[in-house]
Amino acid sequence: MTNVFDITQYGAVSDGTKDCSEAIQKALDDAGACCGCVIVPPGKYLCANLRMHRNTSLRGFDGWSFRGSNSSVLLLSDDSAKCLLDITGAVGCTISNLGFDGQKKEGCTHGIMINHPIYDAAGEEDTPTIENCFVGGFSGNAVHFNHTWCGTLRNNMFAYSENGLYHDGWDLFVSGNWFSGNRSCGYKGGETSSAVIFTGNRIEFNREAGVSVKNAKFLNINSNQFDRAGGPNLKIYSTGERYCRNITVNGNQFFRGGMSYSPAWRTEGEQSCHLYVENCVNFVCTANAFHSGRDGIDENGNRVFGPDYGIVLRHLRASIIKDNAMQSASVRQNILDLGGHEEANILADNPGDVMESPERWTAMLADRQVDVIRSYFDLTEDEKKEMGIS
Repeated sequence: MTNVFDITQYGAVSDGTKDCSEAIQKALDDAGACCGCVIVPPGKYLCANLRMHRNTSLRGFDGWSFRGSNSSVLLLSDDSAKCLLDITGAVGCTISNLGFDGQKKEGCTHGIMINHPIYDAAGEEDTPTIENCFVGGFSGNAVHFNHTWCGTLRNNMFAYSENGLYHDGWDLFVSGNWFSGNRSCGYKGGETSSAVIFTGNRIEFNREAGVSVKNAKFLNINSNQFDRAGGPNLKIYSTGERYCRNITVNGNQFFRGGMSYSPAWRTEGEQSCHLYVENCVNFVCTANAFHSGRDGIDENGNRVFGPDYGIVLRHLRASIIKDNAMQSASVRQNILDLGGHEEANILADNPGDVMESPERWTAMLADRQVDVIRSYFDLTEDEKKEMGIS
């Protein structure tokens, strides 16, 4: 087929020892001339600063796992590169079934990048699609979308980078992804994160927060599973006099917020929570389930309970926090209302008590020399009663 281009036909070598940037770029350029497709056969290919063209696709053969990728893999060759793959201006491009490995090099290199100097720099919707890819191990962000307009990310893993996804822009569909082990956030918003549908994702073990967005508008965060962040599992806030507007948080599961492997990562006070919300109007939070857990580490190396708080609220307007399940959602206070609200808000029917006697539970488990983490659901009713846990 004259519009399908195999990078090995251009001299790319799959043993991970030769820099293949020039060969792969030639294939991408030829595909750009006919809206074609570039194929990456199984193997490891050293490269950097690749650039895609509009209405083209880059496809490999999937086979990645939690800790890395092992089929069609692009390996970062240059830690001074801005990115491994630049799709700025590549309107309508598709990237699928590939591994992008930053090899934990130094510098500030992103994995897949769109970087417009201003909004609408492409003059039209960017509309990239990234699907079934592993993107991880970068000194910058796994995916860096700056000033973008429209995009789809589905069934990927974004891990072991500064942020799994950095997004400053509009109209993003994010579903079925895995955001794990990033140094800052799983998903971090820039100055504007708006018109985002964030559904069915797993967000876990991120150092600063699971998801942190500011100045957001028209944001839907639904049916996700959040587990253990150094700070809030989910943080929504605005800066200055701006409000976040028209945001729904529904049907999510929140577990072990404000916790981490290292005591240096652990956040205390109001940031040790599942959900932190500040300066929002038309904010709706309903039908979520919250639960604390025992998986943080204190200064003495002991596992501790967290988070301190379930939901932390400040300066809301015309908002609803209602019908959330919060039994044993935190160890201090399930809802911490810091006030400063305007107009009428509804804060009601969020049943549940804080976890009783977490210190006693910790001591009793230590006395029994239990090395394996045991959740609330692992205990028998007699054990729960003995430990004072409801």
